Amino acid sequence: MSYPVRTIPPVPTAIDRQIEALAAEQHGLIGHAQAIEVGATERAIRHRRESGRWLVHRPSVYRLPGTPRGWRVDLRAAILAAGGTAVASHLSAAALHSRSTPFWGRRSFGEPAGVRAR
Repeated sequence: MSYPVRTIPPVPTAIDRQIEALAAEQHGLIGHAQAIEVGATERAIRHRRESGRWLVHRPSVYRLPGTPRGWRVDLRAAILAAGGTAVASHLSAAALHSRSTPFWGRRSFGEPAGVRAR
């Protein structure tokens, strides 16, 4: 006689709650460095990726399941991937911070004056 396999949902930790709160402010995304900053270990990050709790959106940027895809998510992911000082600029920044449709051209982002990209 076989029994059905029942999966038990993971119990969110304090780190998971911090990451979820941060991701809620960033279109459902979390950067690898941000996860480390709030206390996640490399092992914990790998486990969340492999279990599907985090989806790889870009290298070093993860998306929480259920996050809608779209240009805002892609732009925020590019900013997170570029590093902590990167920002959206010009029309991309205007579109990101409003509810309007983006300018249908190249999206732009950069870093504050005096900071070099890695």
